[in-house]
Amino acid sequence: AQVSQEDIEFLRGIYPNFATTLLEAALKKYNNDVNQTAIGLTEENVLETLQSEIEADNSKKASVEKTLSVVEVIADSEEFSKALYSLLECDVAEVLVKVWSILEKVPVEAALSEYEASELVWDVLMPIEAPYKLLYSTRCITNMLEQQRELSLIHICRCRRIERCRSRWAPDN
Repeated sequence: AQVSQEDIEFLRGIYPNFATTLLEAALKKYNNDVNQTAIGLTEENVLETLQSEIEADNSKKASVEKTLSVVEVIADSEEFSKALYSLLECDVAEVLVKVWSILEKVPVEAALSEYEASELVWDVLMPIEAPYKLLYSTRCITNMLEQQRELSLIHICRCRRIERCRSRWAPDN
């Protein structure tokens, strides 16, 4: 449940030196009951417990930020992208799941160079024996087709706009 700013301000009146994050955590702990929270904050070890929960939450957020930077590194490195892509043929389920979770976060554009060759070998591109590789290839091809569709629509709109201008300004015959 969402913590209301009004409840935070009420608690700040009682505990003016407490950080907002601490008051929010306390409200969540006591199911957004302001009176129960005000009383609960006076109990022994509650502040320490809340503070450790806040620190653990901040640690998780920092870990997510680190993951994002790793994803950016992978997206920028053709070598890493190819290595992960080749791991999709692995027989170890745990490895497949971890590699897939990383590749899901990497923008598809990073892998499109793999598929832009004029002559595609479908057996290599869509291996039935490697379901995760097949799924990733399908994701990349779908993205390519979507981009082509968008470009085609833009082209059609521009052509229609040019035709309208020509017909509007063309001399009468």
